[in-house]
Amino acid sequence: HVESRQDIDTTDNRTAAEVVSNTRHSVITPERVSQVFGVGLNTAKQTIAVTTQKGIRRAIHPLNRRYRVDHLDLHRNRLGGQWYVDHFTAQKKSINQNTGAWVYSNGNMSKVYPVRSRSEVADTLSTLCNDIGIPDRLKMDRAPELVGKGTDFYKLARKRHIDLTYAKPERKNQISPVDVEIRELQKRTRSKM
Repeated sequence: HVESRQDIDTTDNRTAAEVVSNTRHSVITPERVSQVFGVGLNTAKQTIAVTTQKGIRRAIHPLNRRYRVDHLDLHRNRLGGQWYVDHFTAQKKSINQNTGAWVYSNGNMSKVYPVRSRSEVADTLSTLCNDIGIPDRLKMDRAPELVGKGTDFYKLARKRHIDLTYAKPERKNQISPVDVEIRELQKRTRSKM
């Protein structure tokens, strides 16, 4: 026995209408979360309070394009605590033609990256993030390579979600952990020359 088209009840469209949104991006309200996930209003409010939308991207056109996920940094460690960076200028060029080094330190551990010019600081930050981990907070002096939203260093720090702070001008010992490491490097290079 086959039913005809007239025998099928098509008046109950309620379930489909509850799930479909009229807007491109749904508005997140406790009532909406409660309705979609089938939970109470209190649970929905608590869920919204602890949910973050950090890292969500919105597409305009075309929607089928795949996004890169390099902003997640899931495979890299986060380095807690305060880290410091400063430049060490060598008195003579090295065998590899390096004229100095960028020094990163948190007081307990230091990492030195020799460079041919001071402008390679973004490369050293990228290497630090790949080798050891991404520092949560990084404090530095106001060197021209580090300051400014147009610098490669600043762009990379923003991409890696590093909180940048700057030492106040004319005040000493604000980046002292890295200054101590630079003094030790200067002692070693003087004794070798």
